[in-house]
Amino acid sequence: MQRNRRDGLIDYEAVASRRVELDAYLEAIANADLASRAPPELKALLSNAYSAHALESILLHPGISSIKSISGVWKENRHSVGALELTLDEIEHNM
Repeated sequence: MQRNRRDGLIDYEAVASRRVELDAYLEAIANADLASRAPPELKALLSNAYSAHALESILLHPGISSIKSISGVWKENRHSVGALELTLDEIEHNM
């Protein structure tokens, strides 16, 4: 993520230019075997899944000033994590 920062902030244009990498990472999260993870590893995976899916949500809405502007971003939009379909809220509160 460091290479996607400019002046201490996320450079969304840089992330968007490497969208293939983000999509591959999201696919790996979607295919992760959650049951085989030790608790600390599962917590790290969920934290990374939350960040990656939040980033994806922002990229799907170019020009927004805040993720809070995206309707349903926390409690409605579902994301694949292992064999589950979870909202960002569910991911955050199950860590």
